[in-house]
Amino acid sequence: MISVRELTKVYRQPTRDVVAIDDINLDIDDGEIHGIIGRSGAGKSTLVRCLTLLDRPTKGQVIVGSQDLTAVSDTKLRNARRRIGMVFQHANLLSSRTVAENVAMPLEIVNAKKAERRARALELLELVGLQGLEDTYPAQLSGGQRQRVGIARALAADPDVLLCDEPTSALDPNTTDDILTLIRSVADRLHLTVVVITHEMLVVKNLCDSVSLLEAGKIVESGKLSEVAADVNSQLSRSLLPLPTHQPVTADLVIEVVGKADAVNTPIGSTIAAENPVTVDIAAANIETLGTTRFAHYLLGINSDQPINLTGIEATLARHGFSVRVRAARGVQA
Repeated sequence: MISVRELTKVYRQPTRDVVAIDDINLDIDDGEIHGIIGRSGAGKSTLVRCLTLLDRPTKGQVIVGSQDLTAVSDTKLRNARRRIGMVFQHANLLSSRTVAENVAMPLEIVNAKKAERRARALELLELVGLQGLEDTYPAQLSGGQRQRVGIARALAADPDVLLCDEPTSALDPNTTDDILTLIRSVADRLHLTVVVITHEMLVVKNLCDSVSLLEAGKIVESGKLSEVAADVNSQLSRSLLPLPTHQPVTADLVIEVVGKADAVNTPIGSTIAAENPVTVDIAAANIETLGTTRFAHYLLGINSDQPINLTGIEATLARHGFSVRVRAARGVQA
């Protein structure tokens, strides 16, 4: 497990203090792929550096397994970092070294024997689908292939944790899909815990088991992907399950609802109307699968010739597994 406790980083400047990350608390289970998403300037880069202690936090703890990285000596910290493999936005390969030599770099640093380094590099290149390219040079590879080399290099020291910093933001959509599939495959096969730092919601949707939203250095939402997506009041839910463009909705009551699993098969309009004296129009809808779970997100316009019992409608929807967010209510019982 990775546990982050009260993690804070303040950069001291002559005229002011800049709080880059502020009192972050986070738990990531063993074997989980956790996405940390945020816009530019949210604190993602600082968080990456603090998680690896490349930049020491002003306060707080980073616990990997049972070891608090903020409390160990420099020697023990170097050893602990070998348990964390890093995948960068750009693979940052050494152009003068072959693919196999790039993959073996972490082992060269710890003075592993040449034959051992070569054997490990070949094993990992096969794992990431680059067998036969071990003696080529980075300039001869595509962007996606270079990123695969970067992933193989991150695995060279047999880490427990894979930390991916914007691993697909420099890639085209098809290559992005391939790299996300590879990260999932490697994580499952090697039983890795993976942390993915990204600004792309597509990465979270297609790869992650859980997610945190980082804004202005703070985690403002966090949870299992299926739970976050099912909460219609969540900012993350609205990004994970966006509604299509639609015309403005004019109705006595306008609501958004989100349901998952069996709720997706519920005929939403007739279900509400069967228990409440209203008519229901579906203004917009999005049904899609996240992970292995199907979700439905609706925008509904509800009208009636009498005051609408919002409590009754919410109860109907709750019984069928939907969460509700009221957008507008002008014909609702007081």
